Amino acid sequence: MESPNSQPLNKSPEQRQAAAGFIVGKGNSGKKGLKPILGRNFLVVVLEFAAVILVLFLLAAFALAKSGVVSVPVFSSFYSGPEAAREITASPLDPQAFKAIISRRFLDQLESGKPPYLIKLSDEEITGSLESVIDMALRDASWQAQKIQLISQTGHLEMFVRFKRGVWKAEMRVRLKPIVENGGARFEVIDFRFGDYPIHPKLAKLIAGWVFSRDFGTWILRFGDIELSRVNLTEGTVELYTSPAKP
Repeated sequence: MESPNSQPLNKSPEQRQAAAGFIVGKGNSGKKGLKPILGRNFLVVVLEFAAVILVLFLLAAFALAKSGVVSVPVFSSFYSGPEAAREITASPLDPQAFKAIISRRFLDQLESGKPPYLIKLSDEEITGSLESVIDMALRDASWQAQKIQLISQTGHLEMFVRFKRGVWKAEMRVRLKPIVENGGARFEVIDFRFGDYPIHPKLAKLIAGWVFSRDFGTWILRFGDIELSRVNLTEGTVELYTSPAKP
């Protein structure tokens, strides 16, 4: 016997077509609904990628402006640059004139007693001597010096330089500690600032090599027949303790 609620197993062709049409229609409506979703997801990805590129570009522009090597519209207004401990003005002092100053003061001290003999140099004198020889230390003669000074601070020398070549600029503040060796003095970098960036002293050679042809550590100070035994640095004055060079 058949239950009143039971359905016949054999469906008519009309019932089969209706069922098939319902399934197909449902499937088609599902596919149409996916297209706008996929389109929106693609647009979001593109916008996010563009935003990342824009952020990276702005960060690179800001970093470049803070180095001071080139002027970047808007961003260069945030550049301040390294600051010298104090500003001085000096006239170039050629090597022969500088050597004559050293020799004259050394001879004056010979009459004062036994060595070491004290020779004092001012900021203006050491800056003038640097100005006259800085061209020989440059990697490329196309660099033009806009500002050069060398001053004595307690315990170290401070060199401040500003160069320009076309659109390129280089502004550096280097603090140096003199190391007396073999009757002369070499210089060790203890602090280095390029643009707005503090640079580790060990990397100073790489950065400064963009402008200078020689590492700061290879700069040797010698005075011919005068031997250096000690250097004392005070505010505005370099004190050299010297004696006649040994034969």
